Amino acid sequence: MKLFSVIIPVYNTEGYIDRCLSSVFNQGLDDSFFEIIVVNDGSTDGSMHIVYNYLLIHNNIYVIDQQNSGVSVARNNGLQMASGKWIIFLDSDDCLYTGSLSELLSLDIINQSWDVLICKSISNDNQSVNYYPWNHLGIKNHEFYSGIELYQKGFNRGSACGCVFNRDFLNSFHLRFPEQVVLGEDVVFISLVYIYSQAIIFHETPLYCVEIRSGSASRKFDFDRLYCQNFNFLKNYIIAHKNLSFEQLSILDYTKFRLINYAIYVCMNSSCFNPFKLKKILNLRDVLPIEHNPTRNGSYKVWLLNHCFSLYFYVVVLKYSIKDVF
Repeated sequence: MKLFSVIIPVYNTEGYIDRCLSSVFNQGLDDSFFEIIVVNDGSTDGSMHIVYNYLLIHNNIYVIDQQNSGVSVARNNGLQMASGKWIIFLDSDDCLYTGSLSELLSLDIINQSWDVLICKSISNDNQSVNYYPWNHLGIKNHEFYSGIELYQKGFNRGSACGCVFNRDFLNSFHLRFPEQVVLGEDVVFISLVYIYSQAIIFHETPLYCVEIRSGSASRKFDFDRLYCQNFNFLKNYIIAHKNLSFEQLSILDYTKFRLINYAIYVCMNSSCFNPFKLKKILNLRDVLPIEHNPTRNGSYKVWLLNHCFSLYFYVVVLKYSIKDVF
C-alpha cells in the first residue's frame, strides 16, 4: 500500500500542470511511497499531453477520464481509486511545498492515529501569505482536537487542500465532496469532516502553495453559480442523518453562515454591491434565520445576519475592503 495518494483534478491548466506534477515528485520520496491520481475533467487544451509525458517516466501516475463534471466529481472519482493510507487533494494550478512530505514522514506524529493532519498553506506569489492560521485561536501544534472543539474555537477552513486525510476515516463515514454543489464545495466537505472527526492535529510544516490567478475556478464569479445547491445539500443531509447531535447540527447550520460570507466576498470581487439581488439569488428567506451554538466564537455576527442582511452585507464588504488596503 502506498503512503500518500495525491488526487489532482485537471481542467485546462496547461500553463500550471507541469509545475504542479513536478512539485509532487520533488518531495524527497521514492515513487514507491506515493501515487498520483490525475482526473481529467474534460480538458480541451494541452494539459493532458503534459501529464502523459510524465506517464512515460513514472509508473505511479494513474489517469481517470471523465466528462466535464466539476471538481467535486473529479475528487470523488480519484478518492474511489486511491489506495494510499493518506489522501492529499491538490489543485492542478497549485503545488506542494518542496520536501514537505518527507519532512512529515520524519516526525513522530506521523505514527500516531489521527483523522486529519492540517499543515500550513501559503501563497506562491512570493508574498508568503499564510492561509487559515490557527495559533491566534489558542490551537497548539501536535495536540489532538475534535472537529466540534475546533468549531467552538472559531477555526474555519475554506479549503480541503493543505490537509492530509486518513483514507480509512473518510471511508468509514463515507465522506465525499457534494457533487450537487458548484461553489463552496470545500466548505461543505470540511464541515462534514468536522462533525465526525475526533482526532485533528496541526503541524507548522508548509505543505500547500496557492497560485493566485484571476481565472481559477475558486475566484471566478458568476451569479448563475450562486444558486442554493449548497443550502439544499445541507438540508437534505440533515434530513437523511437524523441521529446527529446538537453540536453536529450546529456545525452544519453554521456552514450556511460561512457560505453566505463567501458569496458576499465573491460579489465584492466582481464589483457587485447589491445585497437585495444576492439575497434573492440565494433565496435567503428559506435559509435565515441561522441557528448556532451560542458559545461559538463570533455568534454576534450570526445575530446581525439573521436580523438585517443588508447591514451585514455592507459590514462584510467594509471588513474585506479594509483588509485589502492594509
